[in-house]
Amino acid sequence: MTGLNRDLERRVVERTEALTTQNRLLTESLGILDNLPMAIVGMDPEGTVFQCNRKGMVCFGSRIGPVIGANRRDVLTDAQNRLVDEVLEKSRKAGNGSASAVDGKHQAVLERNPYSTDCVILIVHEVPSGG
Repeated sequence: MTGLNRDLERRVVERTEALTTQNRLLTESLGILDNLPMAIVGMDPEGTVFQCNRKGMVCFGSRIGPVIGANRRDVLTDAQNRLVDEVLEKSRKAGNGSASAVDGKHQAVLERNPYSTDCVILIVHEVPSGG
């Protein structure tokens, strides 16, 4: 029984160290994302915003209030929503699901990942002006 306890304790320590490292890396990654000079908005294919960096909060939040959990139709401008619609349509037609589109100022990317849910990322290179 003592050997089992030692093995269990060793496993708990290893798992705790791995989780601590993963948490640190995630925190650092979010810090980098938050400080990018362009707005980054992550949403699911149904349009619910689940991620928005600091620049995005400044661009969109002052216009509509809370961004996280909001529908992209309420957050993005008409032009940005058309770009996201274009990416979603391209994704449906592509078969593999991944797609991207650029309109000169903005870029939208839909990346299908077998390890996580689908997500659309909108990169806004300019502060949006009106809808």
